[in-house]
Amino acid sequence: MYIFITTRIFPFLDAATRVNDMVKRAVDLKMPALALTDHGYLFGIPDFDLACRKYNDAQKDMQQWRSDLECFQKNWDLEEPPADALDADEHNRMHCQWESDTAIWNETHDVEAVKANKPHPLIKPIFGCEAYFITDDCIERGTKQTRYHLILLAKNETGYVNLMKMMSEAASERCSTLSLAPPLDMLRRYHEGIICTSACVSGIIPGAFCRTAGKKQSAGRLFTKRFLAMISILRCKITVCQIPTGTALRTAHCQSKF
Repeated sequence: MYIFITTRIFPFLDAATRVNDMVKRAVDLKMPALALTDHGYLFGIPDFDLACRKYNDAQKDMQQWRSDLECFQKNWDLEEPPADALDADEHNRMHCQWESDTAIWNETHDVEAVKANKPHPLIKPIFGCEAYFITDDCIERGTKQTRYHLILLAKNETGYVNLMKMMSEAASERCSTLSLAPPLDMLRRYHEGIICTSACVSGIIPGAFCRTAGKKQSAGRLFTKRFLAMISILRCKITVCQIPTGTALRTAHCQSKF
């Protein structure tokens, strides 16, 4: 699956990808999940979520689950669907879903337990953004700032809420240009539920690969065990964007020990 994608919604002129086309292509390729990581903003997420829901809600197992749940909630009679075809794929097994939902209900009579039996989505949307962070010593206005790219992905609802808080706070307090520049301390405060990746060559970790060992270690401390972090390895023919694979793998191995 792809976890580093920008769209034409925002930032302007940064990408030509249309959300609906992107989701359709991911579904056609049978990708289980897809992330949206526009630069510095979350404006594309509502459309992205709706585009994924269109495909997920159209699956027969999802429709059967919704019907079963409504019947249990309203005490309606539940009709048994026809038997599934032997070659039916996961999302076309209506009878299997009905059987599972019914068994849970008969055992627990708990609506929440049936809700927890929701079928897997056809395409799982992952909400994120590519942020431009500055180091804590560059917060004062007028200070020369080096902006480091960092991809942030919401692991769960808590992570999505923290992602919104982070970008909203950056927009309200630090938005002097179209590119937000939150300080790294903001990530420390809103880290819960967020997955970080090292991003492209402009990221703080890849940039440290070209510096001294001390600088590498200092930059690496950003990813403590408070964060769920991933080291990105980019395969690119552009020389300036090539990050030594061996260095990236060694860094990932060292960070896994924190």
